[in-house]
This record gives sequence, structure tokens and C-alpha cells, in this order.
Amino acid sequence: MSTKGLPPRLLYGYDPVSDTLVKIQVDSDGKVQITSTTMSAILSEIQHATYGLSALKTLIDGLGTKSDRKIQKLDCWSENSAVVTITSSSQSLNLPNVVVAGIPSGATIVRVEVLLKIALIRDSSGSDNAINNASCKVKVDADSGYGSTVTGIDIPDNSWAVDVSTSPDRGGDAIVGDNDVKTEVTQNGTYYLRLEAAQADGDNLLLLDVMVGLRVYFY
Repeated sequence: MSTKGLPPRLLYGYDPVSDTLVKIQVDSDGKVQITSTTMSAILSEIQHATYGLSALKTLIDGLGTKSDRKIQKLDCWSENSAVVTITSSSQSLNLPNVVVAGIPSGATIVRVEVLLKIALIRDSSGSDNAINNASCKVKVDADSGYGSTVTGIDIPDNSWAVDVSTSPDRGGDAIVGDNDVKTEVTQNGTYYLRLEAAQADGDNLLLLDVMVGLRVYFY
């Protein structure tokens, strides 16, 4: 007989000789104990909060709650910036602001990523050019004064390289940052992005038609 839904090594039965309900239980010594019981006692066991139907209902309700928490994704983009000029001196360059709108009231944000789109990269130095700073990053801040920026995208040294022997222009770039910036992007609102420690080998490296975005995951 299956004991599923009941305490370990515990069964209920009917004794036709005495016309009573009985509880059959194996104790810790392995001995079988048979005692009379009542329907109310059986029902109490069936509804037990730890191993009975009540526990099963709690489990099912919990699974239903988790299944309702479907992760949603919201992409919010900035306006287009025609040219971002990176010189041979390290500097911070403001990028377009991003307005996040559409996160439902009461939603829980689980992750936020920074997006970067560049249509074209142009070298105007006359020589081969590229990023010349291992600390170059795209950062985001909820404060327009950039007082507590959080890194969204790391731009490695020698990125966006242009070989002028081929052409002063090269294809652009599209990057989804692998850093989570939800500590800064916490709700609907305006967020401020910039390229920090931006430095090129020569004057100048031009990023054309630049847009930045924020990808918000929430439930």
C-alpha cells in the first residue's frame, strides 16, 4: 500500500472483526504497532500542515506564484548624437540621456544592461587610430551631475581601430554591456550616460550617429 501523502511508515486501515478504524505504524525499532483510531484523527493527519493536503496546497500555491513571475524585457533608447569626438587627451564625454518609461508600478527590477550603437567610426588623424586607454568605459548615473556613476560597458584598449591604409572609415559597433547597473537604474526616470576616460591614439577618432540605451529586466 502506498504511503504517499502520509508520515513515513504510517498506514490506516479497517478491522472488520472489531468494526473499527486502525492506525498501522512502524516504530523506530521496526516493530508494527496497530491501534484503533477515529475518522477525525485520520482527517487531521490528511490535512496536516507539514505532510498532508495543507502542505500540498501550500506547495502548489507557491509554484503558481513563481510561474506568474515571468521576466519581461524593456529597451529604452536615447536620441541620436551625430558625432562624439575622442581626442588624444583623456576626457569624459557626455552621451545622450535615456528616459526609462514603462516599468509597471510594483515591479521588481532584476537586471539592467547598457546598450551602445555606433553607425560609423571615422579617423581624422591621418594615421592609424584606436582607443588608447584601458580605463575607457560607458557609465550611467541617475544624477545629472554624474556623482555616482556605475560602469555599464568596458571599452578595452585598442578598440575601434581604424587602418587608414584601407580607409579612414570603418564599420560601427553595437554593444550590450555585460555589467548589471540596476543599483543605479531603479525606476522610471531620466538617466545620464557618458564615455569616461575616452582617449585615442591621435586627433581625432569620431563616433558617428551614436545612441545609447538601457535594457531593463523585471517581473
